Amino acid sequence: MIDVEMRQGQPPLESTQVRVVIVHDQPIFLVGLKTLIDGTNGMDVVGEAHTSARAIELIDIVKPNVVVSNILLPDLHGISLVGHNARE
Repeated sequence: MIDVEMRQGQPPLESTQVRVVIVHDQPIFLVGLKTLIDGTNGMDVVGEAHTSARAIELIDIVKPNVVVSNILLPDLHGISLVGHNARE
């Protein structure tokens, strides 16, 4: 099971790249969405998490432009999580 993964040891993204964090508690959905986004020009998944608590830590570290989140996460409502990103 993936807990939190971040870009480490990779070159910085171009400033035109949209930095995306994906939060979902179902690994198969998370992997599929990551594959789709990473295959899109101008977008890059910079982090992924299975829980809201881990996602909040990750958002504070990688400062994404976009957070794609499941609404029904086990520890916090996904809408509240996206609100955290907007306050940053």
